[in-house]
Amino acid sequence: MDLQLIVPLGSAALGAVVTLLAVAQTNRANLKRAGLEFGYRRDVKNHERRTEKMEELYVQVSEYSHALFMHNAPYLDVADGDWSVQDAQDILSKVLQPDANNKYDLSKIQMLVAVHFPELTPILADLLSCRDQLSRLRNAMQDHMSFPGEFKSQMRNALDRTIKSGETFLKIIAESAGEKSKG
Repeated sequence: MDLQLIVPLGSAALGAVVTLLAVAQTNRANLKRAGLEFGYRRDVKNHERRTEKMEELYVQVSEYSHALFMHNAPYLDVADGDWSVQDAQDILSKVLQPDANNKYDLSKIQMLVAVHFPELTPILADLLSCRDQLSRLRNAMQDHMSFPGEFKSQMRNALDRTIKSGETFLKIIAESAGEKSKG
């Protein structure tokens, strides 16, 4: 073979190999950058979704704990002897229209905690325990109408515990939102 032919062919082949290596290196860098960008976008979207669910849970728990207190507060007057159980029920039926004022959905609260915030299960259980305790006290007052005063301290303690439990729940949600936004 002629040397004049080998040199240009060799140069062309060497140039092609170097070009292929440069293209491969560029593609690898682009894939790495695209992967990082995709990961960042996914993290931002997950953070936004979690924040949205946290805000929804906060509003739902706030409304629920407020309604829980409002539906049971009149029974303090029953325990004081100022009202009868029927008076409390009449006031509640007039002031708190059961379906019209409910801006919360307990099943939604339970679903949000179970699916998105399982770490909040114990505090939700405490709030539901308060609800159950208040319900037992209301039923006991109805059954023992002649001795409503014996329930006064129990009702006060149950309402105080309900307020504290609701506030604790909301505080934990707010703190969790603050920690997630920093991270």
